[in-house]
Formats: sequence, structure tokens, C-alpha cells
Amino acid sequence: MIQFIPLVIVPQVFFSGLFDLGSISPWLRWLTHVTPLKYGADALRDVMIRGEGWNAIRFEVFVLLGLSVAFMAANVFALRKHRKI
Repeated sequence: MIQFIPLVIVPQVFFSGLFDLGSISPWLRWLTHVTPLKYGADALRDVMIRGEGWNAIRFEVFVLLGLSVAFMAANVFALRKHRKI
């Protein structure tokens, strides 16, 4: 698992909105929509900085739930042969 940190976690930090995404090249911009950290950062920014409520972060929370289910399903299917479920 530790070996995947540079490949999976570190790029998410760059695509999460911590840095200006307007200057990113257009062919990389699509990648920001599949990283969960972007949606979490957007929801936290709306609550903490803008003082928004549930209505403002509802979409981000549902996307995070959907990505969680998708990644769990991918884990089950990918590792099915290595463990009994």
C-alpha cells in the first residue's frame, strides 16, 4: 500500500484545488473530476470559508459516497481471487 502513495495520493493534492486549477493544461483538467480529494476540499472550503450549509455541499457529499462505493466494489472484484468473501 505504501508504494501507491506517490502514484495515487500525491497527484490528488495537486488536483484538489490547493493550487490554481485555471493554469493547468486542459488535457489534465479532466483528471480533477475523478479524484475524491477535490470534492472533499470543495465541500470543506464551502463550509469553512464561505459558511455554506448542507444545500451547498450536497453534490460533493454524494459524489464522495459514489466514489467510495465504486472504489470498494473495484477492491472486491480485483482482490476476489486472493481472499474469500
